[in-house]
Amino acid sequence: MIRNKKRYMMVETTSELKMDKEELDRALKQAVLLLVGQLGYYDISPKLVSLIDSKHFVVRCKLQGYERMLLASALIKRLGAAETGLYTLKSSGTIKALMKGKASKDFSDY
Repeated sequence: MIRNKKRYMMVETTSELKMDKEELDRALKQAVLLLVGQLGYYDISPKLVSLIDSKHFVVRCKLQGYERMLLASALIKRLGAAETGLYTLKSSGTIKALMKGKASKDFSDY
């Protein structure tokens, strides 16, 4: 069986999200499903890995669906009841490399 390669993305929102991790994961999955459909959703397989603070979080997706995830995240204008825009700050093949260095601020404590 072939193992799927993954890509991790650090994402910033334009507004503060007042959601817990499960609500944000569900809202993100619904938004991606709405934008790319069920087949596209399977190719992407988005998963919220960690919620860093109210404006930053890490999302995992399949490498083959990475470009579609970038497109879908750029088109998302609403998560749950909150209107927001999503910006990808950094992406990497591992969480360790993603947290290394600086994106918009230092997340090395997380």
